[in-house]
Amino acid sequence: MFYVYFSLNSPLMRVLTFVFFCFITSMLQAQLVSVDYLMGEKQSTVDVYQKPDKSVPSIILKTSFADDSILNPQLAKALKGKAVYEIHLVYSEYRQVTSFDQPQLNRVRLDNLKKIAPQLFNSTTIKWKFIAQTGCHNMEECQKYFHGFVVFFQQPTTKETTKKDADFLDANFKLEPVDTIEETKKKKVRVGTYYIPKAKWKQKRDIRYDKAGIWNRKRKNIYDTLLVHTKRIIYDYPFKYYMTDKKYFIDSTIFKILKRNQWNKMLLVTDVTGSMTQYILQLLAWTSVESNLKRIRSVVVFNDGDNRPDVSKPMGNTGGIYFISPQSAEFVFKELRKVMAKGNGGGDVPENDIEALLKAFENCKDCSEAILIADNLSDCRDFPLLWKVKKPVQIVLCGTNDGINTQYLEIARKTGGSIHTIEQDISNLSKLNEGDTFYVGSQKFMLKDEKFVLTR
Repeated sequence: MFYVYFSLNSPLMRVLTFVFFCFITSMLQAQLVSVDYLMGEKQSTVDVYQKPDKSVPSIILKTSFADDSILNPQLAKALKGKAVYEIHLVYSEYRQVTSFDQPQLNRVRLDNLKKIAPQLFNSTTIKWKFIAQTGCHNMEECQKYFHGFVVFFQQPTTKETTKKDADFLDANFKLEPVDTIEETKKKKVRVGTYYIPKAKWKQKRDIRYDKAGIWNRKRKNIYDTLLVHTKRIIYDYPFKYYMTDKKYFIDSTIFKILKRNQWNKMLLVTDVTGSMTQYILQLLAWTSVESNLKRIRSVVVFNDGDNRPDVSKPMGNTGGIYFISPQSAEFVFKELRKVMAKGNGGGDVPENDIEALLKAFENCKDCSEAILIADNLSDCRDFPLLWKVKKPVQIVLCGTNDGINTQYLEIARKTGGSIHTIEQDISNLSKLNEGDTFYVGSQKFMLKDEKFVLTR
């Protein structure tokens, strides 16, 4: 028998301690969305609930009428790694007895869902709907209706969707004729030539010759002034003149935030995976204005690993991070487009935001802050590495219609940075104390045990 001793200060023990700390932290993490909070959701009614067809990515977890057990809990395993955006709790309004407590049954069903899919209660971007069916009027009818949870999720990007996104950028980010200038100018035109004699007396008599001769007479040109009509076509990126036009953009998050916040010498770090396509086009449109482009010092883009398999993406070393010099709008587009193509879909939903920030600060040591353009619907796969970020991160959040991802609130708070949505700028998160509350849009958050939890 032999024993191996490790020093507490050895590199291996430091790594093991860090991994253990991350594990314990995740185990003890406060539930960001409690069942009590969800029980405050308003109920909507339908005659009969129609389950989504197979074309809509979703998982259906069934219960029986007036029963709290989830009949197919094994399906919850398929939710791992899925970007869930909406959940329906469906039940019947009919009661066999007047004393039946439907809210209590819903509460137990939610508790049972939390047991098999706890990650759903750690996302503040999921929209929950309580839907009561009113079409059945006795137990026999209601037993034929669907009861349970319908969990909707986004399909991960693929080669096909990536190509579609790239084609969208190619079609919209291109020079087009936007104006024609017609003008008439006076132009001096040479219409002939003559030669001056060497003898001065001949010059006084204004004698001229049509050849230089053997005396190498001096040549003079004869000019006339003509009116010349010209037509000049001006090429530019036309969409920059109507940046909020619905033809190109579902919303105008990038434009509005960068207009409200006059950052200069920007270290711009942006997610360029497929889910960000419309926001990437907004950024390209913004950079096509010369005065905006001059506000950028460096552009750092990340695609979550250059299409590597998800199992080959170690935390902090996922890769797919590239640096672009803002030489011109066209150069930024071409380089960014290459990085998108290398990503080729991005695989799973979480992205390597923290790794990209660390690489950006390493590459620009004298940069005092970073502007992170992030996908609100994607978690950071390397979130435990946040402690390594020592400079403020100002976060431009895209896709915040259904709520805020609290990971980005924590990044802003712990780095002394800020959060920016299409409507709000929030810059005092680092000054919050335990129990303090604040609103982001319609969501009310409380700082509890160093976590942001939803409250009412």
